Amino acid sequence: MPGKGPRPTLLIGALAIALVITLIAGGALSTVSASHPASRIALRTPELPPADLRDSVRSPSGSGIYVGVEATVQLPTGSSADGVAVDVSNGNVFVTESQSNVVAVINGTTESVMHTIQVGSNPSGVVYNSVNSEVYVANFFDDDVRVINPTTFAVINTISVGFWPVGFAVDTTNGNVYVTDQYSGNVTVISGTSAKVVATLPVGKNPIAATFDPTTGDVYVANSGSANVSVIDATTNTVTGSLPVGTAPLGIAYDRGNGDIYVSNRLSNNTTVIDPTTDETVTSVALGVLPVGVAYDPSQSAIAITAQGSDQLRFISDATNQIVANVSVGSKPLGVAYDPSNGFEYVTNGNSSNVSVVGPVQPPPYAVNSTETGLAAGTTWSVTLGGVLKISTGSSIVFSEINGSYPFTIGSVPGYTVLPGAGTAKVVGFPVVEAITFTLVAGEYAVTFQESGLPAGTLWVVTFNGTPISSNSSTAAVVVSNGTYPYTVAPPGNYSVSPGSGNVTVKGAPVGVDLTFTTSGSKPSSSTSGSGVAWWLYALIAVIVAAAVVGILLLLRRRRPPAPSTTPSSTPAGSSSSQGSGPPGA
Repeated sequence: MPGKGPRPTLLIGALAIALVITLIAGGALSTVSASHPASRIALRTPELPPADLRDSVRSPSGSGIYVGVEATVQLPTGSSADGVAVDVSNGNVFVTESQSNVVAVINGTTESVMHTIQVGSNPSGVVYNSVNSEVYVANFFDDDVRVINPTTFAVINTISVGFWPVGFAVDTTNGNVYVTDQYSGNVTVISGTSAKVVATLPVGKNPIAATFDPTTGDVYVANSGSANVSVIDATTNTVTGSLPVGTAPLGIAYDRGNGDIYVSNRLSNNTTVIDPTTDETVTSVALGVLPVGVAYDPSQSAIAITAQGSDQLRFISDATNQIVANVSVGSKPLGVAYDPSNGFEYVTNGNSSNVSVVGPVQPPPYAVNSTETGLAAGTTWSVTLGGVLKISTGSSIVFSEINGSYPFTIGSVPGYTVLPGAGTAKVVGFPVVEAITFTLVAGEYAVTFQESGLPAGTLWVVTFNGTPISSNSSTAAVVVSNGTYPYTVAPPGNYSVSPGSGNVTVKGAPVGVDLTFTTSGSKPSSSTSGSGVAWWLYALIAVIVAAAVVGILLLLRRRRPPAPSTTPSSTPAGSSSSQGSGPPGA
């Protein structure tokens, strides 16, 4: 009928649609509110640069063997360092000093000289006898061997041998000692039990070094003048043969890993590898640079050889017979001995009068750690190493580098001087620590803000005298001269701070300011929902949507055409239709 409103079912449907749209809109607003709470303050501050890891990990020799100089021990007399031996019972190292006629004893733990022992004239070779726990020293010009008690460091015996004794080998089954007599061209055999000479064996020309093979029971002697190696049956003390090697063999060692004998040939610049089971040459390894001393290093499965021409200790893999590492040592290295207690090689350097301690190192990269002292806690400082800048408010700045030399500079900090301000960090197989010292300039004093209440690592900012100071630690500091300075604090997130501002007065002394941060709370007020959206916003959206739906329905109803009438017309009885009517009686 005209004037009637929409049916109740239409209103209910409109309200239902409005409710669904309202809930969807409310959900979207809740999502936005949860992701970006209106109560949070966004505080933008500069970020510290990330850690730099520019270099990939790689072996200095490409082999996986990592060795380097762990320490350098200077000899007290300043004379030439020649022979070297290790007391395997305690790690003490015995070094002959030919020009001062003494033996220096190095403590293998502290890597320092702990004792010196006077011996004969021009001591050269030295060996430790593990069977009787004694040390033997060859005195080149006295033609004798001195025996030392390694516990008391006293000389307990003197044994005459051939002319110009130089090197040693020890039969580890019975303690017999084999002495190479260079000028005599023979080997003197000393009983490890009686300390008496039990045999003198002629070998090649100018015998220098010797080694014992416990597997075959033979002694191998390197003869520098005849370019060969003599083989001695240690059971019968007879010479059983000779093997050709390179020119001027000066060093020799038995490799317990593969059972071969390694001979360094100084003038042919190579190493001959001998199979003692066949007494045949396995291979020759080109070394160059005047190889001399030889030792087996089981920790690296390698043979270590001193190279006089390059001032290096070179390592040959006993699996591949290839050079796998080169380590720079002192000037004109001669002898080398391995210490099983710590895995180190001890290298005597003839011209530099010291001993290089070479040992296994961790794989690269290595930490280059600049550690500062003197700055007020929380002060920002920086280091540029190899062109890379790092910034910190802590006491250390750490880089990771491979072996090499890296120039560094220390950034200036207002109110401080710094030493060193620049330099070069040298990485040679070990971590490096650079000590950096800051000193306050006269008339400058630190103002330190100390916070409490913030979670660790939270970034906060103090604006001091117009300059922002950011910190993610518990302190922030600045250095100024005497005066009064304003400050304000910007609390992060939903925190408040007390005091939030103030003035700092500096009068000839450092000043500290304590800041207390507290959470401002996140409970909704009575006028907001749990999501932070006002209730009236939902109601307004519902009313608008409902009105729009109702209006659309009404408009559609009014525009619909009316339906035709189905009720018949009413005519009085006895009258005709309008088509046949006329005057009565017509």
